[in-house]
Amino acid sequence: MTVVGRIRAAFDPIADRFGLAFESEDVGPREFTVRYENDVVRLRVVAEAGAAPSVMVGAKGGLIFGLSELGEVAPDEGDFAVLADLTSRHASAILAGDFSAFDRLRRERAVRVREDNQARWGTATGETPRFDARPTLEDLFADATNEGIRTARAYQGHWDYAYTLEELATHLDESVADVQRRLDDWDGV
Repeated sequence: MTVVGRIRAAFDPIADRFGLAFESEDVGPREFTVRYENDVVRLRVVAEAGAAPSVMVGAKGGLIFGLSELGEVAPDEGDFAVLADLTSRHASAILAGDFSAFDRLRRERAVRVREDNQARWGTATGETPRFDARPTLEDLFADATNEGIRTARAYQGHWDYAYTLEELATHLDESVADVQRRLDDWDGV
C-alpha cells in the first residue's frame, strides 16, 4: 500500500466520525500530505521521508496546531494507525469544532517559541543580542522609529531584560494594558 493509502486507511474513519470530507492529497518525491476539512475544521497529515509524520488540526482558514502542541508526540516509525488514535484522543474537541482551548494553546506556543529563541539566539525575539548587559530603557528604545520596532523593543525589555510592564508603560507613556497588548501581538495571542 502507498504512503497516501496508509494515511487514508488510518484517517478516513476519523474524518468520517467528525464530519470531515477528504479534500486533497499531495504526493511529492519526499513528502506526502492528505487534507480533510468541513465548514469549520481542517485536518492535515504529513509524512516526510526521514522524519516523523505530523498531524495539524485547527480552524478552517484560521489557527492550526500540531499534535505535539496538544500533548502528544507522533511515533517516529510512521505507524499511521497509532497516529490516528492519538489524534482522535488528543484533538477530538478541535475536530468537533470546539476551539475553546485555542487561547491556552496560543499562549503555550508563545512560551515555546520564546524559550527556543532564547536557547538558539540569546533573545526572546530571535534577534541578535544588541547589548552585553541590561540597557537603560532609553538605550533599548533608541532605534524605535516605528510601532513595529517599539513593540519588538517592549518585548525584549520585558522578556530579555526583566523590565516590568509598569516600567515599560511609564517609559512609553502608555497604559499597562497597552504594553501587554504589544507583547500579546508579538506572541500572536
